Amino acid sequence: MQYRRSETSFNKKRYGRCRICQKFGRLTKEHVPPASAFNEGPYREYYVDQVNRAELLQWTSKQVNANGVWVFSLCETCNNKTGKAYASDYAAFVQSFTGVAAPENANKDLKVEIKNLFPARVVKQAVSMVLSTSNPDSFKRHEGISNPFPKGHAGPLSFEAFGPRPDQGRLREVYNELRKFVRKRATKGLPEGVRLYAFAVANSGTGVRTGILGHASLSEGKSLWGVVNGLWPIHWLMTFQHGEPLTPLLEVTDWAREDYKTRRTLEIKIPCLWSIGRYPLDFRTPERLQKDRFITNMQFEGYLPDEALDDEQAFEAARAFARRRGKLTLGGFFLRQCVTGTFAEYKGQPFWFEGCRLEEVREFLDRRRKAELWPVENGTGA
Repeated sequence: MQYRRSETSFNKKRYGRCRICQKFGRLTKEHVPPASAFNEGPYREYYVDQVNRAELLQWTSKQVNANGVWVFSLCETCNNKTGKAYASDYAAFVQSFTGVAAPENANKDLKVEIKNLFPARVVKQAVSMVLSTSNPDSFKRHEGISNPFPKGHAGPLSFEAFGPRPDQGRLREVYNELRKFVRKRATKGLPEGVRLYAFAVANSGTGVRTGILGHASLSEGKSLWGVVNGLWPIHWLMTFQHGEPLTPLLEVTDWAREDYKTRRTLEIKIPCLWSIGRYPLDFRTPERLQKDRFITNMQFEGYLPDEALDDEQAFEAARAFARRRGKLTLGGFFLRQCVTGTFAEYKGQPFWFEGCRLEEVREFLDRRRKAELWPVENGTGA
């Protein structure tokens, strides 16, 4: 199905308060990140639409056939000024990672030498992106939601899990300081308590933008408040209240103290991480994510994970649970219809077919077996 923006919608004038100068007027399209940083084509957008009665997140997606990811957030003057002052040097920085931000380098530290780098301009552009997609009031009416892990599913959390909330008055002061930092080239340094991190992304085509979010690991007892933004090959995390990421990232807070005109050759070491899941800062591998999703799906069937089991043991227990009340076909396939899909197993190899009915899966597997097209590549390995 093709999606097209109507001319009326595309050319509709938008008015509001500019996220940088704070003046009220007509807003223009701001590419986030700049169009020259691989932000020029159509994309599929995933977002949380609602929380249903079972208190599980309901994700919605849509295909957007536009010339990149953009928002109406800046006035024409600020849009042009930031684009002229920072965009080209930001794009040059990002392009330094296109050859190494790849699946074969996932969960490794990349060592990249960047010549003619303007550190301050890169940071000012990253901060401009944060201002365009968030504001100090964006975490009002937040709900605490847990990422689906092997031993639980998405559900309500107490705000205590995320540590003290940022003070609303202090956040407004911080955003005013960030606006000054972007608006004036000579301004140096990020506000007190604000830290900026970067990481490379292994899977191409991945982007993320959030408002202010709370991120916590219940098992590790760590938390932060911040904003995540970016598009392959580089994503950014800005934290408040001296927050530190749960996974080590490249901190570039000091780059904000450089002079606007300072140009350097730097050799940096930056982690290359997966960004497969729909939750920000979820760095699980594709294999781990598949297994965790399978465990979560089995919970819909009544499987109760044992807290004493590690991740791999929990997966094997969920797999054993899935084999109950299933049936063996004449073709040698073991199949079980579930609420959210169909579980299949053939010669000891498990598969999970999201949203597929049992008969559809059986016909598909029979065709693959008869044509000797094995293993199945478009069935998700459980």
